[in-house]
Formats: sequence, C-alpha cells, structure tokens
Amino acid sequence: MWVGEAFALGKDRAGGVDRLRAIGEHHGFSVHALQREADRTEVISSSAIRSAILGGDVARAYRWLGRPFRVSGEVVHGAHLGRTIGYPTANVVPPRDLVPLADGIYVSQTWLPGRESPHASMTYVGTRPTVNSGERLVETHLFDFDGDLYGNVIDIDMFERLRGDEVFDGLDALIAQLRNDEAAARAYLIRGMDLSAED
Repeated sequence: MWVGEAFALGKDRAGGVDRLRAIGEHHGFSVHALQREADRTEVISSSAIRSAILGGDVARAYRWLGRPFRVSGEVVHGAHLGRTIGYPTANVVPPRDLVPLADGIYVSQTWLPGRESPHASMTYVGTRPTVNSGERLVETHLFDFDGDLYGNVIDIDMFERLRGDEVFDGLDALIAQLRNDEAAARAYLIRGMDLSAED
C-alpha cells in the first residue's frame, strides 16, 4: 500500500504510517510512505487542488496535477442564444461528482470524438445572468468550427481563467467582452501553456 507521509487513520486521526505498517505486518501487506511534494512553499494535496479548482485557479491545478483539469459530458441543447450573437456553444451539464469550477470564462481546448488533437476553444461556466439565468452549464465555443455536436461526448481541458462571471448592460456589451475574451484565449493558446510560469 502506498500512502502519503502525513497519512492518518482512526478516531481523531490518531493513527499514522507506523500504525498502518503494524496493521500491514499482521495482515500480510507492506506500506510505503511517499514524501509530500511542495510547489514553492505550499504543500500539494488533494484538498489544495480542489480549493484551486473551486476558486477558478485552473492554472495552479494544471501545474499540480501535471495535466489540465477536464470536464467531460454529452453535448445538450441550451437556449441557442450563442449562435445568434456569433458565439455558438457546445453545452455540457457539469458532472455532479466533479469538483465544481468557479463561474467565469476559461481558456480551453476541446477533444472531439474521432479527432487526434484538441480544438482551440474558450469556455463559459455559469448561469448566463445577462440574458437568461437558469441551469448552470459548461458552455464551450470552439474557434473556427462549424458542425453539429449534439449527443456527442466531448472532453474540455481548462488552462486559465480569464475572468469571473459578469452581468452586462445588454447584448452589445456582452458581445464586445466576448470578443476581448476570444482574443485573450487565442493569444494564450498561441503562446502555449507553460507549467513553470509564475502565478
């Protein structure tokens, strides 16, 4: 059995690695304790990763996980507003068993069925307060894409949160901001993702 060096068990977490080793000797298994990893001064743990995702800091989660945080799901119908303002989206209901992302706009790449490489995209997470607040969705706009994805399962990798959710004074203001978001997302993806980048 492999555990972290800070492993604890039992009432009030009174037992540690040594207690687990004793149990292992009695039941015929060995125990190996792994040293905790740290990123600068912060210990990397599942709790810290969940906290980063909840706060929208997917760049930090990416660095700690060694891979992007991913949301997967079947593309469902939404309100179809995006296509009328030039930003059609592939909508996915956030999986209930996944750590929920903070609302906002993210730089993303989307894996489509049958494709060997991901498609550049930007993703909105939230309830669309400017137009029709409702069910919380993950809505991904794929750059330079034209196709029907309804009913397909897609995988969305999140790289960077560009901004939190906002309420805009009408559609014109929303569209203007989406253009800025698109430019920022494209620029990020062109630069490439650097795991060693400073916060």
